[in-house]
Amino acid sequence: MPPFGGFVIKFSVFAAVIQQGLIGLAVIAVLNSIIGLYYYLTVLKVIYLYRSENENISVPMSQSFALGLSILSIGIILMGTVFAPWFNIAQLAAKSLW
Repeated sequence: MPPFGGFVIKFSVFAAVIQQGLIGLAVIAVLNSIIGLYYYLTVLKVIYLYRSENENISVPMSQSFALGLSILSIGIILMGTVFAPWFNIAQLAAKSLW
């Protein structure tokens, strides 16, 4: 989902595949992404729509787990928003190698 890192990476891969003229492969990849999105949205639907009667159940989480989760979440958001111009620079550098 935009603007997260996974979306930016998938978009770059799809654009590269289309530039190479492999339209069939791009269509298959987009269809697989849609299937994956359906799976993830189904999990979110179950989490938010089918709650238990006792919603005050706390989930134990250690500080190290919370720190790791926070760092990784911030990294994913930064990959999609802040580092997008760097992907263009890396793409130009890769083109000079070929």
